Amino acid sequence: MGDVNILINNSGMARHAPAEDLSEKDWDATLEINLTAPFIRLALERKRRKMAMAHIRLRKFNTKDMYPDQKLDNDLCMVVRAGNIVYLRGQTGMDLNGRIVGLGDPSAQTENAMKNVKILLEEAGAKLEHICKITVYLTDRAYREPVYRVIGKWLKGVYPVSTGLIVQGLAKPELLMEIDVDAVIPEGEG
Repeated sequence: MGDVNILINNSGMARHAPAEDLSEKDWDATLEINLTAPFIRLALERKRRKMAMAHIRLRKFNTKDMYPDQKLDNDLCMVVRAGNIVYLRGQTGMDLNGRIVGLGDPSAQTENAMKNVKILLEEAGAKLEHICKITVYLTDRAYREPVYRVIGKWLKGVYPVSTGLIVQGLAKPELLMEIDVDAVIPEGEG
């Protein structure tokens, strides 16, 4: 049996396409495969996985807007979803509009950070339960208990791996803590 052309669109849907129906641009999304069913299923699955790996960037911003007092000009975002992996920008006592919440209060800043984490994960199609790794930065060892108490409340039953660091400072002097979050959406969800 000879090779046939199967067109696969961005949703992973496929249809048979005779060679004379294909323009030059169509060849980018076309696979030449043998017509036997196992090979077609394998090719379709590979194409779907490749499409699922596209990066989605949410809540894009520039640092010159977020930190006008600093001479920065970096294009960043709050969330990157790469396939089923979700990376969040470190969340702090800044709300999602850039206002600082809980001045001098590590518990209030952590509550704000975790509220942001939940919102951002949901925007990317993930949940708190999908969190695999957290990294917590504190500007004072004395903040460890109040910060971890709030994190523990939000992540009860999740069991992520965790790293905690004491640092000299964060992006703004008013910020007392920061939490980085990585999550993986289970196959079949999100």
